[in-house]
Amino acid sequence: MSFSRVKLALFLPVITVMLSSCGTRGLPTITEQQLASKHSVLVVTASDVTQETKTSVAAALAKWRSGSGLTSEWKQDAAFDSAMGTLLESKRYDYVVVIGSSLVPQASAEAVRLKNQKFVVLADRLEDPGMQAEKTAPPNTVLRGVDLTMIEQAMSGWVKDQADKRKSIEWVTKSSVPIPSGLSPSGLSGHTVNTDNNPEWFDQLKKQAAEHRSSWIIQYTALQKTDQQKIKSLGIPVVPLDQSFAVQVNWEAVMAQEQNRMIQGDWKPGIQTYSAEEMKQVEFLKKS
Repeated sequence: MSFSRVKLALFLPVITVMLSSCGTRGLPTITEQQLASKHSVLVVTASDVTQETKTSVAAALAKWRSGSGLTSEWKQDAAFDSAMGTLLESKRYDYVVVIGSSLVPQASAEAVRLKNQKFVVLADRLEDPGMQAEKTAPPNTVLRGVDLTMIEQAMSGWVKDQADKRKSIEWVTKSSVPIPSGLSPSGLSGHTVNTDNNPEWFDQLKKQAAEHRSSWIIQYTALQKTDQQKIKSLGIPVVPLDQSFAVQVNWEAVMAQEQNRMIQGDWKPGIQTYSAEEMKQVEFLKKS
């Protein structure tokens, strides 16, 4: 072998390494440890979420993918049908994030079925206080919704205004869902009717409303349609609580919070509420 060929053989590995280094300059090197630390997330949004919600989710997922330690898939306008069940069985995700109140029952049922899968279920509208009081989360699920304390705060000004105008209010609820004392400046005694432990609740309501010459009836918890019609027959304006608020979630803040929790391993199952920073709007719509 000639001397020039010997030199080429000696320096060729060095040249190859140098060229290789130049070719990857400026690009991050992904280690095995980093790959192992990536959390896979399936995001599921209901068909009835707003376009604004979808836009916010899309922006959040773009941030998740940019070196955040998360890798995600997004199923829009989805339902927990057989196809979704097959997907969750065949592909193991670290977390399933569900957005939309209409999917809460389906997602909760699926969480019961898939006990080893972690779920994060996020409501997008105000829930009936009675349902919230009776709701339990599966042990592998986080259920997040609007804090009823915010509802009380948003409504308290209107209630006080009615008291100042000497307009009486009757409250219809359940024994398991007491009316917050802050919503009745003059006291709730004699102005509350529980529908679950009193078969004669409508007669009681009718009597109280007549005695107090009530101007309003607040339907604090959900009722059957037949019971709603009974109340309306009294000819007094009825305010169904779960239909009387404009609620808008700050999805950018919520998704950022969930991102941090998943990356840091701070996921804890149970019933949780949104913070003030995670809400854009909680407004009581009754103005008169």
